[in-house]
Parts: sequence; structure tokens; C-alpha cells
Amino acid sequence: MLGQEKAFKIMEEALKHSRADQTELVIMGHEHFLTRYANSQIHQNMAEENATLFIKSIVGKKIGVSTINNFHPRKVARAVENTYEAALKQEEVKDFNGLPGRIEIPAVSTFVPRTLEINPEEKALIVQDMIARTHGDRMTLSGAFYTGASETAVMNSNGVRAYHICTKANITTLTASKDTSGYAAGSSRDVDKLDYIRLVEEALESAGAYNEITTLPPGEYPVILEEYAVADLLLYLAFMGMTADSVEDGHSFITPHAGKKIFKKDISIYDDGLNPDTFMIPFDYEGVPKRRTEFIKEGIVTGEYTQNTYTAGREGKESTGHALPPGAGLSATLPSNLFMEAGNKTNEEMMKQMGTGILIKRFHYLTEVHPLKTIVSGMTRDGVFRVENGEITARVTNMRFTQSIIEAFKHIKSISSNRKLIWFREYTLDFPITLVIPRLYIDKFNFTGQTEF
Repeated sequence: MLGQEKAFKIMEEALKHSRADQTELVIMGHEHFLTRYANSQIHQNMAEENATLFIKSIVGKKIGVSTINNFHPRKVARAVENTYEAALKQEEVKDFNGLPGRIEIPAVSTFVPRTLEINPEEKALIVQDMIARTHGDRMTLSGAFYTGASETAVMNSNGVRAYHICTKANITTLTASKDTSGYAAGSSRDVDKLDYIRLVEEALESAGAYNEITTLPPGEYPVILEEYAVADLLLYLAFMGMTADSVEDGHSFITPHAGKKIFKKDISIYDDGLNPDTFMIPFDYEGVPKRRTEFIKEGIVTGEYTQNTYTAGREGKESTGHALPPGAGLSATLPSNLFMEAGNKTNEEMMKQMGTGILIKRFHYLTEVHPLKTIVSGMTRDGVFRVENGEITARVTNMRFTQSIIEAFKHIKSISSNRKLIWFREYTLDFPITLVIPRLYIDKFNFTGQTEF
């Protein structure tokens, strides 16, 4: 890791070499440590340390972007000059209004030294214990144990100076036998707060065969979606419709529903990068402070969506602090700290309320079908169960579904009082996409097919 002092020094020197009218610099650095295991054996230990400097040069309304991860002064100076020359060759962005100025950024504490210090031997002993706990159930264990830290520094010629460092830890557990599989995952900025024993127990529980393994025909069923499945749906809803570019492209559900109450009053969805229940990042990749952004408030589509300085400037608004790194695209934004408000039901109460239906652990292979109608297609994975009279009676083979997320949320009957932090580590390690999510009881969910496993 570079640290704030060294990162700022590199960027200050880079600014001195810039001939552009405005210059933006972003450093993204990390130390990643990953222990992978499969078939109840550790098969890989990986460590990576790297840092990248993103350079954005603005000449009038022309913009050039480049990256470099060699911080020798001559290399950086040359990269800055190359970015300036690249900008000169671009077409003007007519509605570009410049880079942001400096705004005070809230101080947050997200660095836990222990998470960065835990060594491979300690992690191996934890994995060894996890494996031992699966053998009594004749299950194999697969997954990964990640620990690491990421740093972000932003500086521009308008006076922006921002630095943040955070630690992250995550354990995924996949238990499997010949006919069944189960899953659990947990995340924390403090590695010692990961309850790996409970994760193994959860994965074993969702791998249970119960009385039998059965197949259900396609059709609409009442379902309880566990937090992992809800997180999948909500993330796709964010991708398809909660961003400035989705509104601009005309495929956001927000546009036709803005100001309308389309859900029950107890449904609220928002993004809050300063909430300590998630992996906080107090500013975006332009150095603009994060702002809580309400998408659904008490069932009403507010009309808000994520903005950066460019998209907000076109509309005469202020950025919500959701810019992505330079090179992602001028209008690229993303809600990365999503929350769905909790309800008042325990898991047991939701099962009894549903009575008969299906309990689903998680989804995979989700695909956008119709973004404006929020229709996605996918499959279940690692735990589908038949529920009768509020009790699990059988395991169900995996099912395929095609479903509008908005329509599914219109049929929410109850929401759990407990919520879980979900980190989509597979998308990116450097800037975490996290969700804090409850379980949902939905009385209509459309299944279109079935599998043999």
C-alpha cells in the first residue's frame, strides 16, 4: 500500500507536469490475499499488491484518459503528457462542465490492521477446521477465504484532495455431496468478526436432502427468498434502472414510475456509502462526498438515481457522489452500498405465513431480458426447498425463472427483521459492491422450467 503521504506526493508531482486546462488523478491501490479450497483441500494461495494511477486531462471540452502503474517520476511525467496529447485528438463533449471543486469529506474509520496482518498459516488452520466440520455429514467443502485492503486517493487541479483506506474480509463456503449442495458467505472489515463456524453450519443446512428430492412443474409459486437471492435481484435492478445512464438511455423503470406509489409502504430502497453497516467509502472517484440516495421511499419511486459531476451538471443538479473510476465512461455511475429496509417478521414467522411454497437460497446465471420492465432470467442454486404448513418437507431440484423484479416486489407480503451484508466480491475487489438485505416473502414468482439436478 502506498499510504496517503506517498500517494499525494505522486499525484502532486503529476499535476506539475500537466499542460491541460484541468487534470484529475486517481490512485487505486490494494493488497489482496486469497486462499482457495475445493474438494476439501486447499489448492491455492494468492497474494497481489498493486497500485494504478488514472490520469484524466481536459483541454477545453476535450477529454483524454490513461493509466499507469509505474510511479517513476519520468514515467509519470510522460504518461501525463501522453494523456494531454490524447485529449487534443478527441472530439469535444459539448455538455461537459468541468471537474468538481473541493468539498469537505466526512471522516470514517474502516481500517482494521488485524485483517491485513492475518497470515496464510492462520487462514489454513481455519479452513482445516471448516473442512473437519463437513466430514461428519459426508460433504466436501469448496470456496475461498479472502482478506485484504484497498486504498483510493483523488486529486485534481480544482483543489480536490481525498484519501481513504479500508480492509475487507470474506469467506464463502460451498458444501456438496453427490445429490445436494449448500452455500453460505460472510463479510466484514474485521476478519476476527467472521463466524466461520456458523457459515459452515448454514452451508450444511442448505445442503440437506430432508425427506426426499423432488421436482416441481413450471408455474407461479409463493416463495421466500433468502438474502443472497434478494441481493441478486436488487443488484440487477440497480444495474438496469438506478443510474443516470440508464435514465438517459430510456431503459430505467424510474422514468415511467417517478413520483408514483407502486409498492407497499414498508418497502424502501436506498444507497448510503456512509452507513457503518456496510463497507463505507466516504467519497467517489471524483473526490465528491457520498450522499444518501433514496430510490424507493415507503413504496414511492422518488425519481432519484445515481449521478456524477458530468451527469448532474447536464441536469443542473448536484452529484450524488457515485462516479466510477476514470475510463469507465463519462456518465458511468453505480450504487455500491445498497440497502433494503428491514421488516418485522422472523424467519420462522415468514415460513408460517407462507404456509405452502418454495424456499430459495440464491440465484445464478442471471440475465437481463427487458431492462425497462426489469425482467430477468436465471436459475436457482444451492438450496431449493418445498415448504408445507410452514415446514420444509423436501428438497426441490433447481428451477429456471423469468420474472419482472418490479412485479415480484409488488407481491411482497412480508420482510424479515434481520438483514445480512452481502459483498459481490466476484465483480471487483478494489471497490466493493455491497448490499444490506432482508429476506422476502413474495406470493407470486414465475418459474419457467426445471433441471435434473
